[in-house]
Amino acid sequence: MAVEPDILVFASAQEEGDCTARRLRGLGFRPLVAKTADAAQAIVADPRYGIAAAILSVEAPVVALADALGALRAHAPDGRLEFVVHGVRPGAEAIAELREAGIRLVAWEPCPDAVLRFQLNRALGDDAHRNERGASRVPVARRVRILSGRFAKVATLYSLSTGGAFVETPRPSLRGARVLLELVLPRGDVVVEGSVAYTNVPGNLHRGAMPLGMGVRFRDPSPEAALAIADCVRAAEEAISLEEPRHPGRSLRALWQRLRS
Repeated sequence: MAVEPDILVFASAQEEGDCTARRLRGLGFRPLVAKTADAAQAIVADPRYGIAAAILSVEAPVVALADALGALRAHAPDGRLEFVVHGVRPGAEAIAELREAGIRLVAWEPCPDAVLRFQLNRALGDDAHRNERGASRVPVARRVRILSGRFAKVATLYSLSTGGAFVETPRPSLRGARVLLELVLPRGDVVVEGSVAYTNVPGNLHRGAMPLGMGVRFRDPSPEAALAIADCVRAAEEAISLEEPRHPGRSLRALWQRLRS
């Protein structure tokens, strides 16, 4: 049976906490709501829970944010507690304070369930579905068509990297199968060939906080497809992280030159 990961919900009010908790339960997590720093610390320190990730409301009334989050991390298992900030994107001053507090993951509204789920799994340090090449993965929540001969079925991209994708579908192909994916990307639709590296299906391998579907490893995408994928990944990564971008334009130009050589 799949285990529901424990997630601390640090909210600004009971109604907001309850709303977020209901949403997280639907995504396969077990939320524990706190409205004050003391309540949050009690939950993190409780040995009945293994809190390694928390969702922090951007409206939560926390004084001396860096110190407060540092105290919470000190009570977490192994001293590790990753935060995902959730809510309406604030101004530059608040963004700077979040960065100074060591927060790198965000889920700004409007936030699709796929993005929120992805960010919490990322905060939990779940590397089970990581691309073997170590490429950056991002949530995209875009439509994808799985092509097979004359037939095609519509599915949803849960995550994307330059090396592969996780396709959300209740009927994934078998591990090792060759598939063609038609990706709907901002630069236009592209078709890439891939092989199924793993599946997430009901049974012993089912992970409750992940959607049903399959991880696909790309096989020699065309230069145009590779550039479109890299561009989509870069844009999505900037939208979900507080980390400063590392010369995105330069990296895309280098990729294009490498693909043409």
